[in-house]
Amino acid sequence: MIIISLGSNVSGSFKFSSQNIPSACDLLQSFNIRILDRSRNYLTEPYGVCNQPAFTNSAVLVQTSLSPYNLLTVIKKIETIAGRRPAKRWAARIVDLDIVDYNGLSLNYVKVPCGDFTHHNNRLVLPHPGIAQRPFVLQPIMDIAPFWHHPMTGLTAAQMLNRLPRNAPGKILEVLE
Repeated sequence: MIIISLGSNVSGSFKFSSQNIPSACDLLQSFNIRILDRSRNYLTEPYGVCNQPAFTNSAVLVQTSLSPYNLLTVIKKIETIAGRRPAKRWAARIVDLDIVDYNGLSLNYVKVPCGDFTHHNNRLVLPHPGIAQRPFVLQPIMDIAPFWHHPMTGLTAAQMLNRLPRNAPGKILEVLE
């Protein structure tokens, strides 16, 4: 099971911020990444840096023959196409795509990418290290993979979400669709 989370809170190349996530999904498919399921969109409180617009968050369940690192390279290319540029951590962003889980794989490595795309961080950690603290990731996962278990803890998204305090950063404000 490959899960990618998506988030957006400002306009960019796609003109309207409401188009960022659907456009990013279209781009995933244009790179032969098949979307098997997509969660609802959620309006969420900003995480990390609070003095910015609320986010729209979603998640997709995908199928691809790409390796985890090549998938990361494609994701970073999609962010660039959308107009995202390197910025401070947790700053407002046109679109943010993260590999949450890649078939239960556990990875923590740095690699220099091939080709014409260079990701400024070049680090891939799987499963994504912030899953358990982020309601804006956990709720969308519950939509598309209710029986998914975190590869390291064995907990479901619902179990992790239930462990968070009600006022946890990144909380869900509204279901958008």
